[in-house]
Parts: sequence; structure tokens; C-alpha cells
Amino acid sequence: MNDKMIIGEDTKYPIEVSAYAFKGTVETTTEHNIRFAIEMVNLDERDLVPMMFVYTEDKMFVLPLSVKLAKDTKLSAAEQVIPLLKVFKNNEDKTGKIIGYQVIFEAWMGRAKITESDKFLKNYKYGDIAKMEQRIEAIVNIVNLNKKELKTEIYEIQQLESDKKVTVKKLDKEFDMPSTNPKFPNYKDLKVDY
Repeated sequence: MNDKMIIGEDTKYPIEVSAYAFKGTVETTTEHNIRFAIEMVNLDERDLVPMMFVYTEDKMFVLPLSVKLAKDTKLSAAEQVIPLLKVFKNNEDKTGKIIGYQVIFEAWMGRAKITESDKFLKNYKYGDIAKMEQRIEAIVNIVNLNKKELKTEIYEIQQLESDKKVTVKKLDKEFDMPSTNPKFPNYKDLKVDY
């Protein structure tokens, strides 16, 4: 089942989303989504559209995040997550009870020593990492199923100079990500302005 739905119709920014019924668990669906994203990068060698998936017990809502908005505002597409979650929270009567979400996007990741990274982050502006020599291109997978810890996985995108083929490799502990992140709050803890 694929239904189009508009949530937040009476707001300044209504959102059209696709809703899909699914069988299985949310956990297996999140794993399928990241595998699919990796396959697309491996096959097509093109940019990955940042995506957000919002889950109820029996539905998955699929929302592409706006690359144009990110470029125009000079902010990461990840900055769109909280406003979108607030629209869902205000419209649970139409969507059903939300049990979590997933965000998959491409990002530049910097390689730096901890002391250097703290200094860098203090003055960081959107796009600075893309200018670093010691950077990698990566797929970031964020899963928040309203648990205490945020699941963050990073996959390095590698392109061999002798070949146009792209490979994707999961990074284990090279980039130690926090178990919480203000850009990706627990849905049930999200405060909504009425």
C-alpha cells in the first residue's frame, strides 16, 4: 500500500508524504533502508538524496529532505529533522502514534585529532569540512526508536582513482558518535509549540 498524505495542511509548511504499510518489524525495515541506500550508491555512483523515514506500528512515512533548502540556508539537511518531527507530532491523529524515525544522508566527515576537532567545531560553518584535506565522504544512518541511545552508523564512500566504481565500507569506531544528539531527539521527548 502506498498512500499520499498531506500533514500540517493548516500550517505555513504543509508536507506531502508517502505512507507505506509494511510487515515485519521497524528494526528490520531500518536495516533494509540503509542496505538499499548503500546499494544505490554502489550501483549508480551518484549523490544520495537525504531521506527521513517516520514509523508507526504498521506504516512507514517517507520524506526526502530538501537539498535546495539546505543549500539556500547554508545548513545541513539534518536541520530539517526537528521541524518535520514537530509536524508529525501535531498530526498524530492522521498518522497514528509515532514510534521512531530514521534519517539517511550523505556527509563529509573530517579526520582530526580530538584537540584539533574541539577547536575546529567552535568556529565551524556549514561547508567547512568539505574544504578539509583530511575528509571522507560518508553515508550517515541515524535511527531513533524512542530509546535512550541514538543508533548512528557511518559508511565511508570510497572511489578508486583507477576505476569509476564506488565502494561503501562501514566504519566501526573510527568516528565515535555520541549516543545522544540535539539534532535527532527522542520523538516522545520532543516539545511542540501550540
